[in-house]
Amino acid sequence: MSGVIDISYILLDDIFKFVRFIDQYPSRVLTVSSIENHLIQYINTNGILMNNIPKSTHNIFSRHGCNYFILSRLKRNDPISLHPDMLMFDNDNLSGDESI
Repeated sequence: MSGVIDISYILLDDIFKFVRFIDQYPSRVLTVSSIENHLIQYINTNGILMNNIPKSTHNIFSRHGCNYFILSRLKRNDPISLHPDMLMFDNDNLSGDESI
């Protein structure tokens, strides 16, 4: 066993089930955040648009702090409408009334 998972062999229909499985049963070696770059490469290679990614998967990426995922979508000019759940900052501090 090489200790490396090649997610390119996972079918398009199964990739988000795979992400959900890893989220539900994380290990010390395999977590959503540890394979974030591989997932980005998989999504880019297969031409998956942000709007085709289930909201539950967006929530998983957000919970695991997968900021590069969001940045990669913006870099590719993917036509996205970000869910409020995907924003990684505190909306309460955006009013401008409070000093930093």
